[in-house]
Amino acid sequence: MKNSGSALLAWSSRTLADIGACCVVGMLLLICADVFARMIFASPLPAIVEIVSNWFMVGLVFLPLALIGLAKTHIQVETFTEGLSPTHLRTLDRAVSVLGTAFFGVLAYAGIDPALAATRIGETTSATVFDLPVWPVRWVVILAYAVAALVELHNALHQEESDE
Repeated sequence: MKNSGSALLAWSSRTLADIGACCVVGMLLLICADVFARMIFASPLPAIVEIVSNWFMVGLVFLPLALIGLAKTHIQVETFTEGLSPTHLRTLDRAVSVLGTAFFGVLAYAGIDPALAATRIGETTSATVFDLPVWPVRWVVILAYAVAALVELHNALHQEESDE
């Protein structure tokens, strides 16, 4: 990462991953509190399942995607590539990054209309004693996909720099 755009991309990726890590901690705290409430008061806390599944799980799954791409730690199967020359590996990595850019870009774009509709109606889910807003989470997923697409685009454009 050499220029300010690259630095901003790195900062964005790390920030999203940090928020994803906070989702893990939030899940841990809520689930522990729910277990203790069940044990001590014989009554679960309301809406824990809905909050965890609709907010925290989404954050921990999607927000780290960009950092995974930035660190180039996506799952790789090297069975077919172990005999390739460094030049061919770079070419293949660049092609995969171009495909990743398209994939994440299409997913981000495809989520915009449903997110707009959900925002317009204030989409919620019934969470035992209250309605839990879920429309903001749709925008979180779009943001995560968009930053992941930018990371893959960066990887495609700067393949040689990152290998040296």
